[in-house]
Amino acid sequence: ASWQARQGHKAAADRILARMTAAHPDLALALPALQKQAARPILHDAREGIAEIYLSLAGSLNQPDQMLLQQSLLRFALELRPDLDAARLLLAEVQATTGKPAQAVAVLHAITPERALYFPAAMREAGLLAGLDHPDQAVAVLKPVIAAGPHEVAPLKLKADILRGAGQYAAAKTAYTRALASFGVETPPESWDLYYGRAICEDKLGNWPA
Repeated sequence: ASWQARQGHKAAADRILARMTAAHPDLALALPALQKQAARPILHDAREGIAEIYLSLAGSLNQPDQMLLQQSLLRFALELRPDLDAARLLLAEVQATTGKPAQAVAVLHAITPERALYFPAAMREAGLLAGLDHPDQAVAVLKPVIAAGPHEVAPLKLKADILRGAGQYAAAKTAYTRALASFGVETPPESWDLYYGRAICEDKLGNWPA
């Protein structure tokens, strides 16, 4: 996509990035930023190239007994290139999988708002914080994500789920309602879980008819 954009083929670059985010829905929130930054060269020197190779090698490992090697490769990549956010996302996933969610939060927190992968990183960080029983911190992490995309369903749903899990049913109900309103006139069938979550909140609030 970067090469296409630098050749002046912006539409082709956008299509490639759209295919990537379709294959990896967790990255969908980053699509506008990725498209905006597509014309930036991926590599500037050999050091960055080696970091990309470490990331590619780590990404090819998917067996449980390979996770230690995977983490080592990702740390090598980040030593060479601390701004390689794809490596941070993958490292955080490995750490969360191996029972180190607090370390994963710290890795993701280094991805700052001006970076293209900030939104998916913030979403994952919020989910991890909720799992660590820090719902207020998790909601705070989601606040700029929701402000930047007020009609994006995924961050609103995550916020609602976190609030419901924390017993903050009135606030969760409001978030579910806002998420449902983002669809406009017709709500897609796959959004049934939003209605389900909101109904649980109504029940907990003593509003059984609703």
